[in-house]
Amino acid sequence: MIFWTVAALFLGSVGLDVGSTLYVYPRCQPCVETNPLARPFVERPTLLISGAVILSGGVVLGSWELKQHKSRWWYVVPVIATAWHLAAARHNFHQLGAPE
Repeated sequence: MIFWTVAALFLGSVGLDVGSTLYVYPRCQPCVETNPLARPFVERPTLLISGAVILSGGVVLGSWELKQHKSRWWYVVPVIATAWHLAAARHNFHQLGAPE
C-alpha cells in the first residue's frame, strides 16, 4: 500500500510538472526552461510527455525492484523526485504572476 501511495504521488508530481511547463512556457515570453534534460523538448510536447513517461516509469520500476529485494531505501528516489517536481511546478506557475 505504501509503495503505491509513493508511486502515485511521484507520478502525479511528474504530471503536474510537465503540465505546468507546457501551460506556462508559451504564455511567458521571457521564460526559459532551466532543466537541461527538458530544455530540448519543451517546444515538442509529444517528446516531452513521452520522455517523462519513460523516465518516470523507470523510477517506479527501479523502486519496485528495490522493494522486492527488501531494500530499506526503495522510497528515497521517488520521494526526493516528488519534492523536486512539486518545486518545479510551483516555480512554473509562479512565473505567470512574477513581476517583470
